[in-house]
Amino acid sequence: MNVKNECIRMKKFFMYVAGFMLLTAFPACSDDDSEQTSETPVSEEQQAIDDMVEALETQPDLSDFKNWLSVVDMSGVDGAQFTAFAPKNGTGNGTEFSRAETLTEETIGRHVVVGNYTKDQLIEGLVLKSVNGENVYVTRDGDNVRVNGIVIEGDGISAGQGRVFTVTEPLEERAAAYYVTKMQVNLLTKGNPEPAPLEGVTITVYDENDENYVVIGTWQTDADGAAVIEHVQPTIYYTVSKEGYSDTVNGWRVSGVDENGEYMYVDYNGDGVLDNNDVITEKYSWYHGDTEVESAPSPCYMVPVE
Repeated sequence: MNVKNECIRMKKFFMYVAGFMLLTAFPACSDDDSEQTSETPVSEEQQAIDDMVEALETQPDLSDFKNWLSVVDMSGVDGAQFTAFAPKNGTGNGTEFSRAETLTEETIGRHVVVGNYTKDQLIEGLVLKSVNGENVYVTRDGDNVRVNGIVIEGDGISAGQGRVFTVTEPLEERAAAYYVTKMQVNLLTKGNPEPAPLEGVTITVYDENDENYVVIGTWQTDADGAAVIEHVQPTIYYTVSKEGYSDTVNGWRVSGVDENGEYMYVDYNGDGVLDNNDVITEKYSWYHGDTEVESAPSPCYMVPVE
């Protein structure tokens, strides 16, 4: 055997092996490097949360809501388009967002709805869908925009591809069936039989519970003297108020202007005589009940205080 030739063959063999190992090592290193440098992409849902939290960082009075966003399931958000209704710190009756024991994913999820809405787009009768599948109802009265009966403050702030609004209280779940009562308040003046719409009248609505009257909410009439009241109770009680105006004169409720230009009044007991028996003594004497989902009671009249 030629020892010299054998050594040459062995040398070439080891060179081939070393070259092969060197070539296969580069892809492995490259894979390792890519694994080390690549980052897991942020989901659209998580980005929506991040954008919302970032926007809320500039709103110290909404910090309680910001701190609880981690429990919201954002899987229902399509393309990270969302609108949030953030309650102020320490608001609500027993449902404060600063109290952990009152919070659930359902409670907070109700405040985040699918879709990006400006305030102008929150029109009367619009039904929004929250990320937990609940309906959230939009109503308007005058300049007020309400979600589930709660007033929105301001025009909101941008948050990524969404928007965050401030609300005065946490949103409660809206019953599947509710009533809509369309109120009308008109102004009467002596000598003028034609009523005119009265803007800026505060209508405070109450629910009666065992002779206790609980405030449902307050609304204001618009330029047409109208206000749309939504409620879950078939019967509501209400008061009307505006500085410089009243719905009674000497305790009698005004009902119109006669042909002589004088005020007419409601004959409550129907005896054809206007006397002290027709004087309004109960604060919650205005009431309305109807089995129809939408209804409109007779107009309420107010007169200038003399």
